[in-house]
Amino acid sequence: MGKKREAMISRFAVPFLILAVVFLPLPFVLALFLCAVSLSVRPRGEPAFAGSPVARPAGLPLLRSPPR
Repeated sequence: MGKKREAMISRFAVPFLILAVVFLPLPFVLALFLCAVSLSVRPRGEPAFAGSPVARPAGLPLLRSPPR
């Protein structure tokens, strides 16, 4: 009649579960914060070339053909 019920989880594991729930999402939160900061900061340099999909020519100007 007075049978003691066994707990589903031991009392020793409860603090570890709480710490896991608190600290496991931490890398994801930091990554989302880093992405948000990097998207909100304006790029440095000339604004005209910030979003240019065409690459500027590299090398010495003497090695390129003259303009037509």
